[in-house]
Amino acid sequence: MSRLFDGYMAVDWSAANQPTKGKDSIWIAWAAPRTGDLEVANIPTRHAAMQLIEGRVREALAVGHRLLLGFDFAFGYPDGFAQTLTGKAGWQSVWQAWHDAVEDGEDNRSNRFQVASDVNAKLSHALFWGKPHQHKDRYTELPAKRPTDWPVPERRVIEAYVPAAKSVFQLAYNGAVGSQSILGIAHLERLRHARGVSIWPFETQFADNMPSGPCAVLAEIYPSLLVSRAAADEVKDRLQVEAMVKAMADLDKAGRGAELLSPPPQATEEERQTMLREEGSILGVGVL
Repeated sequence: MSRLFDGYMAVDWSAANQPTKGKDSIWIAWAAPRTGDLEVANIPTRHAAMQLIEGRVREALAVGHRLLLGFDFAFGYPDGFAQTLTGKAGWQSVWQAWHDAVEDGEDNRSNRFQVASDVNAKLSHALFWGKPHQHKDRYTELPAKRPTDWPVPERRVIEAYVPAAKSVFQLAYNGAVGSQSILGIAHLERLRHARGVSIWPFETQFADNMPSGPCAVLAEIYPSLLVSRAAADEVKDRLQVEAMVKAMADLDKAGRGAELLSPPPQATEEERQTMLREEGSILGVGVL
């Protein structure tokens, strides 16, 4: 079986509230189309990162290449959240809601905690939780500790297959992905409407409805599937994106691209439909 893509990118995202480099900042690894030459960049702000990503996508599509881009934040929320938040079922309504609500300046200052606090207030129920100690008296509808009851599931189906992954409702503390997801989705909502861009697995039906011709497929990744620790003198984020790009390229070149894009082998049809409708999945679970 021939490969599905020409180039590969992995993005370690960040919700930092100021420009930053090094640990806990944005790292991007890029395997260039055709040649496979590996580049790594450490970008201080989300705006600068998106400029780089969008530029690479435009350049690749213009010359007929196919790209797979992985982002390490959640693309979806537990089943029922979209209806609860927006009154409309489906992942698209949440992506639009975050795009409309999020303010994320070129200096990396964002309103993510206010957005989450406003959602909790709107729902009259705390779903989102976690905030830095310096904000303990701010965002009054956003509790510092995990709630004890849930009007929607706390975790997604895919997280039963990746137990180490944190809940998308946790915004702060070690390993949290909630802030990154709100900010990341807000940025990708704009990019997803560009010609040739598809969101995995929602728009590609996992590997069943892949776009033909030049394309950029954006997918959720969890780099800790490959690298969970680093030596004291190494930056784990960098090692993770490098390992993820290499793994995606190697599997695709070996004719296993469709397998990489498929749901976990043990997933039921009901779970698959839940992922496609609203929750999303994590690329390569059961393969990487």
